[in-house]
Amino acid sequence: MTSEIAPLMIVMLKLAAAMGLGYWLQKRGTFTPDSNRRISEMVVTVTSPCLILAASASEITVDRSEIYLLIIAGFVIYLFLAAVAYLVSRFLKGSAESKRTAQALLIFGNASFMAYPVVEALYGKSAILLTSLVHTPLNLLIFSYGIYLLSGEAEESGLTRKQKLMQMINPGLLSAIAALLVVAFQISIPQFIVEPLQFIGNLTPALSMVVLGSILAEFPLSSMFKFKNVWVICLLRLVVMPLIIYWACGYFFTSQEILGIILTSNMMPCASSNAMFATKYGGEEQYTASAVFISTVLSLITIPIMLMLLL
Repeated sequence: MTSEIAPLMIVMLKLAAAMGLGYWLQKRGTFTPDSNRRISEMVVTVTSPCLILAASASEITVDRSEIYLLIIAGFVIYLFLAAVAYLVSRFLKGSAESKRTAQALLIFGNASFMAYPVVEALYGKSAILLTSLVHTPLNLLIFSYGIYLLSGEAEESGLTRKQKLMQMINPGLLSAIAALLVVAFQISIPQFIVEPLQFIGNLTPALSMVVLGSILAEFPLSSMFKFKNVWVICLLRLVVMPLIIYWACGYFFTSQEILGIILTSNMMPCASSNAMFATKYGGEEQYTASAVFISTVLSLITIPIMLMLLL
């Protein structure tokens, strides 16, 4: 198991290095709050949609019936996450906006670029496609419901409620729908299109963590630990909800590989996209940045332990 955990630690080190770079660039004045918003917009509207489309073009080696089963399982999982997040938010203290933010942090984990190298290290390259199938709803929801949850109040952002709803029709959502169609109907995309999409999409992980580090640097580091709700979110996001999902899926899947992929990809920390969306759409930047930072650090401990105990 030690040799399998090593690639995970390398991934975590890369993410920490990118986050540290962003923190340093903000402190020395190279990055500013305005540049954070501009780069966040580029990631949300350009590089992330390219990454989604490029991933959908991966070679499919599983039966179509298994594809549909994994996609259905994914929708059930995210319905469960949304229900738990809504119920938990009702018991958390804070404003309505803070409660919506807490829901987004609980629902949307870092199951894309952070989970891919981990499941590949454990199960091989074919696991990347299986992971993307299970988390098909992530891209659909985070670019629609996620934007709604992470946007600031309409009167504070200067947007009407209708304009806020129109924000949910965006390149990210459209690319997620297109990717779902590509996978479901096994549509072949020419390589001369896939390669540029992949090249641009691969900028997403590094840029998102650099921006997150820059956002963190806008606030005193001690203030990252002032949000008491973050600790509840981390416990649920990293331990409780993944265990429930793993236990429930055990009744429907017999393959230990699929169960392992479902567990591994669902115990990732809060997605860095939460912080970028909050920055872009006028939400609670410090709250989301704090949750992403703390959950990422804690996941260095929880992920290896849970892998060793359960797999």
